[in-house]
Amino acid sequence: MNNTKLLPFIQNGKALGQFYEDDFIYLFFGNFYFQKEHFLLFPNIQFQTIHQIHSNQAVFIEKLYEQLPSADAHYTNKKSLALAIQTADCLPILSFDVSRQWILAIHAGWRGVENHILARAIEKVGRSSNSSQYSFFVGPHIQQQSFEVQKDVADLLKKCSDANESSFQYHIVRDRYFVNLKEIVCNQIQQLPIKTDLMFFSEIDTMKNPEYASFRRLQSSCRNWSFIYLK
Repeated sequence: MNNTKLLPFIQNGKALGQFYEDDFIYLFFGNFYFQKEHFLLFPNIQFQTIHQIHSNQAVFIEKLYEQLPSADAHYTNKKSLALAIQTADCLPILSFDVSRQWILAIHAGWRGVENHILARAIEKVGRSSNSSQYSFFVGPHIQQQSFEVQKDVADLLKKCSDANESSFQYHIVRDRYFVNLKEIVCNQIQQLPIKTDLMFFSEIDTMKNPEYASFRRLQSSCRNWSFIYLK
């Protein structure tokens, strides 16, 4: 983990999310109030989205596509082309290689975590990138205290990492598991055949924080936007 902090993104006195920026990278995690029309705040950037299907598929984005690729991760080395994803309790994962030449955006629900979407995506990027060192930013998502699942889901998630039992809290009265997806993803990153330059995990719980879209809380189509681009 790292002590890196995200900065608030404020427009007209209202916080719309958080961002990280250096000389080569810009990445953003939006809240409930950031809508697609806010892309216009970035006039020199093109935005690419994907048709998210809760898979472990990752696609290379070479240009702006009108017909959305069906996948849950996309990557590119093209400048000024933002890779955007939407989440509502799932984990938004934004990553870049240490050379700042490749970027990656992942929508990771529990099915994607179980099916190792992160490893699949990094493997595909690695076929094109000479770098073996990456930074990872995981934005607001459902935290352990809110992610209640039944035993079948917990058993599937236990098998997809070496994370220890602290990742699973069992509530004996209600016969439910509370799973720490963040710890599982952190463990999956540590298992990859790469070096990690930086790992940031948001502590914001989308289920409990009313400023973020949460499918479990709202049962609606509202989503949180996240994106990353090369300058």
